Amino acid sequence: MVKTITKRWTVILFISLFLNIFLGGLFIANKYFKDKNGLGFRKMVYSVPWARHTLGDEVKPLAQKIFRAHRGKIRNNGKIRIGIYKNIDTALTREPFDKRELMKAFNDLKENFQNTQTEMHSMMTEFSAQLTTEQRKILVNQAKHVYEKRHERLKRRLKRFKETEDNK
Repeated sequence: MVKTITKRWTVILFISLFLNIFLGGLFIANKYFKDKNGLGFRKMVYSVPWARHTLGDEVKPLAQKIFRAHRGKIRNNGKIRIGIYKNIDTALTREPFDKRELMKAFNDLKENFQNTQTEMHSMMTEFSAQLTTEQRKILVNQAKHVYEKRHERLKRRLKRFKETEDNK
């Protein structure tokens, strides 16, 4: 009787199968979870993470240095925001309902977002001051491209909305 499959080929088969499943999973994850690439401020144009992503690895050390210097304030604002969201939840579920309490919580949230935006603008100003003219031009061109894409997406959404309204 001839042995058709040796232990070595069995091991190779299972390793190949494992690699295929693993690579397939990576492919699917990349296709469906593209926005999860660690860019927390990805949609915020003219931010340091956006600029670093746009300009590439050549500005990575500068971006990291500036972001680390401001990280404490950004994190603190995030921690405060968690408390504000809890205040909003409390105001929404409290009986009897108090409009003033909810409005105060929303005003606190607005102030927190403004503080975070101010900090991001400060970081971007500091970052931009250390870029070359060409790098700043690249940022402007990329921002125009982003805004054009957003405008096109908005037009498509409005068209779809209008079509659904017309069909009613």
